[in-house]
Amino acid sequence: MTFMKNLAIYTLSFGLLFGLFWQLDWQQLSTSFQQTNLTLFFVAISFTCFSYLIHAMRWKVFFSEPGTDLFTILKTVVIGHMFNALLPSKSGELIRPLFLKRTTNISYSNILATCLIERVFDGLLILGCLGGGIVYLSAELIDTNTTIAAGLACLVLYSLVAGLLAATYYCQGPITNLLSKFLPDPVFKKVESIIIEFSQGTRRLNKLKSLKILLLSILYWLLNIGAVWFALMAIELPSDLQSFQISMLLVGTLGVSLAMPSAPANIGLFHFTVYSVLAVASGQTLGEDFTSNTNFVSASVIIHLAALIPDLLAGGASYFSFPKGKRAEVVQEGLS
Repeated sequence: MTFMKNLAIYTLSFGLLFGLFWQLDWQQLSTSFQQTNLTLFFVAISFTCFSYLIHAMRWKVFFSEPGTDLFTILKTVVIGHMFNALLPSKSGELIRPLFLKRTTNISYSNILATCLIERVFDGLLILGCLGGGIVYLSAELIDTNTTIAAGLACLVLYSLVAGLLAATYYCQGPITNLLSKFLPDPVFKKVESIIIEFSQGTRRLNKLKSLKILLLSILYWLLNIGAVWFALMAIELPSDLQSFQISMLLVGTLGVSLAMPSAPANIGLFHFTVYSVLAVASGQTLGEDFTSNTNFVSASVIIHLAALIPDLLAGGASYFSFPKGKRAEVVQEGLS
């Protein structure tokens, strides 16, 4: 089952990548890369790096225990970003709590609950970016039925995550009572322990912390939009595609599409998403000859590199700062 799932994921990811690159004029693509403004490209990378600090500050709001100082949390955050780049389907989101667990006495389920709470705030802002970007584009450029379907799918996914958190927060007792009637006792005890720990994670949130997390989440996503904006300005593109609104649409669309299973570093899916948004925003159709859109493919590569390079460098430095035995145990546990 796992083999078939991975086969489908890699087939889709590399199929999308092949679809974008196979008809390209490689000489034109090389010229496009050579014309990249490196100053603006490195500004985009600096925005990405600064977003790590904001992400760590946001996650720190949940914790006050020993071993949860900001520097330690920052290290685990960038490790998570690195493993998102190295493993399929954003598996770094599951490994990040494991590293924090190793420096604290907090249970994995408890920490994982805080990550899901982060995703709820992120989901709200991602949908806002997506909606704001769509509103910016003229109605003639948008396939209404596709937009509505994508929006409904996002709302369903968002509602499921929010509903899970709300259920464990408000209905822990009824849920455990219901499960006790259907599960064998040994299984129920293990599940009950996970639910209790998960519920404790959701209860780390209060009104003041919620406000702090919301404000930090807004700043985090503004930095991501800024990184995409500067990456767009670093490339030879029409000026109307280098706007803040297009950057916001790209961030929103990527936030939705990259929630799907994909190959490591979201290869293929990332590039196809960026290409599609730029093509639609420019009034072109995806069926046109890709050779006329070399700059769009170039843009997808540059934007991806602006995110991938700091993920690998900062995450790698943080990962190797952990003792060899500890980091090997965490990775083995995360992959098992």
